[in-house]
Amino acid sequence: MFTFNPCSVKGCAGSAVTGRSTCIRHIDEEDDYIGTFLSGMRDAASVKDLNIEGLTVSGADLSNKRFHVSNFANGTFEEVDFNGCMFRMCFFEFSTFIRCTFRGVDMKYCVLAGSTMSDTDFSTSDILHTNFNGISASGVRFDESDLYFSSFVGSRLTGTSFIDCNLRKVRFSSSKREDVVFKYSNYEEAEFGEDAGS
Repeated sequence: MFTFNPCSVKGCAGSAVTGRSTCIRHIDEEDDYIGTFLSGMRDAASVKDLNIEGLTVSGADLSNKRFHVSNFANGTFEEVDFNGCMFRMCFFEFSTFIRCTFRGVDMKYCVLAGSTMSDTDFSTSDILHTNFNGISASGVRFDESDLYFSSFVGSRLTGTSFIDCNLRKVRFSSSKREDVVFKYSNYEEAEFGEDAGS
């Protein structure tokens, strides 16, 4: 599936980020790499096999891109605009999202498990077969989205809204939920399990 190369530093188990021979931990000038990466993204409409694991990105416009089989894991994204993007088999696990926007995205077969999200907006999106297991979400909006067959198992959801969403076969079992709104959504078609919190 992935074609990523191993980090060239002896003994490192990491993978080389796109455009370099080392992982992000072994890049001497990370700020220069971020600038080069963002510059390359400006004119790229479709991206495949991108690996930016561990990268910190702030205030960037990555909207309306098409990402295929790409690795964003363990990243930190603050005020990043992903509006209108398409994601297929992309991996964001254990990442941090602060005031990011994913409005109108088309996301399928992606993994955001173990991530931390605050004040982030996924509204008006198609997010199908996507793994949000174990996330910690505060002030996150999924309003008017289709979340068919996605999973929030074991997640902690605080002040999060699922207004007017398709929740058919969405799994919330073992999740902890506080001030979560399901207004106008078909929550009766979701799976909460006997041990779900509210």
